Amino acid sequence: MGIHSQVIHKIDIKKLKNVSKVSIDFEGSPLISLMGVNGCGKSTILYALACVYKPIRNEDENYKFSRFFPPHNHFDWSGSDISITYSYRDGGSCVQQMEKEYKKKDRWVIYERRPERYIKFIGIKTCVPVIESENTGQKIKYTTKTQATLLDELIRKKAGYILNKNYESLHVHEYGNKTILGVKSGASQYSALTMGAGEQRVFTILDAVFRAPTNSSLILIDEIDLLMHPQALTRLIEVLYERAKEKCHQVIFTSHNTELFYLKDKVQLRHLHQTGIQTVCIPNTTPDITRRMTGNQVKSIEVYVEDDLAQAIVSHIANSLGISRDVVINKYGAAINVFTVSGGLALSKQSLNNALFVLDGDEYVTVQDKNKQIERVVTGHGSEIKSLRQQVLDSLSQFNLPQGMRPEEFIFKSIHNLAEQTDCENEEIRNMAYDIINAGDQHNLVNKLIEQLGCSKEIGLNRIIKLFSTSPQWSQFSEPISIWLNNKKEELYLG
Repeated sequence: MGIHSQVIHKIDIKKLKNVSKVSIDFEGSPLISLMGVNGCGKSTILYALACVYKPIRNEDENYKFSRFFPPHNHFDWSGSDISITYSYRDGGSCVQQMEKEYKKKDRWVIYERRPERYIKFIGIKTCVPVIESENTGQKIKYTTKTQATLLDELIRKKAGYILNKNYESLHVHEYGNKTILGVKSGASQYSALTMGAGEQRVFTILDAVFRAPTNSSLILIDEIDLLMHPQALTRLIEVLYERAKEKCHQVIFTSHNTELFYLKDKVQLRHLHQTGIQTVCIPNTTPDITRRMTGNQVKSIEVYVEDDLAQAIVSHIANSLGISRDVVINKYGAAINVFTVSGGLALSKQSLNNALFVLDGDEYVTVQDKNKQIERVVTGHGSEIKSLRQQVLDSLSQFNLPQGMRPEEFIFKSIHNLAEQTDCENEEIRNMAYDIINAGDQHNLVNKLIEQLGCSKEIGLNRIIKLFSTSPQWSQFSEPISIWLNNKKEELYLG
């Protein structure tokens, strides 16, 4: 049976071109998007990934470091050092979490020692229309053959869905030693010589993903959104996600398109940011945090929170203090991300004086827990690094929760234990809390209340937090954030 079921878990880069001291994982979805501003290292990482495996079959392309990182007058890439963590099956044996390191000294690597996997790299040159590579000025005569296998039909239908067109058939046109794509749509039959660049790009990507000869292939696409309008990109992502799940492929691509922020159910985002000291990778970031990492601070006071619930809590505190117009609240997602975001800003030499990073209080509770994660992001030695770590630690806060309890459970129980309310709206919520006997996962308690209220999530959260703030538990729960915001209020208006 041989090597199969290959998975790459992460790449660690000590130094490669302008990318340094960063770990990027590829977990959570078969589709991973590398994002960031121009020059942050997205393509560099994609090139490296193309080279870390050797082909399974002799006829497959063998991507080598010298192709993407050729030595020249200014650089020979000496000192480059990367490693990957990967798993695979060999026959019936499962080989887990293997590490492979690649260094550049006088040469790159002994290529035969690379692990095996089918790789397909799709560069931006595939965006160039075929007609632009034909400059003979002479009539082109080609032969035509219809492609009608089951796989051809599948690609035809998927391309039609993505581009909102009815393709009746696919063709292959041959002339000289060249082979190009052709299609028939309605009364028109045409080849890639007259095909739109975006249309050509969609077929190229589908061809690579659907015709991959083995399951668990690795498909790498540079600038996936190039030449594609938003609706086509959304549909392409949908199609690639389903195919990758079905065939256990991993599809890793670079992009600048903010449409991907709204496709997180299918794509895991890895935002790359250069700090001047090292590269930082922030998983599943938001547009607000992306803008902030570039140094654009919109309001005087910044608060970073995990989710919508925490956002509603902080918003209520800011409103009660009369400073909501001066506070911007950004969501960073999973708790682990708070260390990457705060550490990345500190490494970028951006001030954290007016920024607070709020944890829910059920994870990374102790100073030791926090310091361990800060050291993971803010790496290195010396007084400057030590100072940066302290800045990050000082900027972290959390809600006061009983040990072992989630915010949702604590808020629900606090509301449940309230006395009868004179306010009709509040009494409605309290009664609903009494009626919920079993919500399953404790994480769903607040969502269950919102569901019964029958309103939008934003309105429901605001109503629930307003009622929660009348409970005896509110003051201690919100105290760390209330004190910090009140101090900032005094600095802002009295200082």
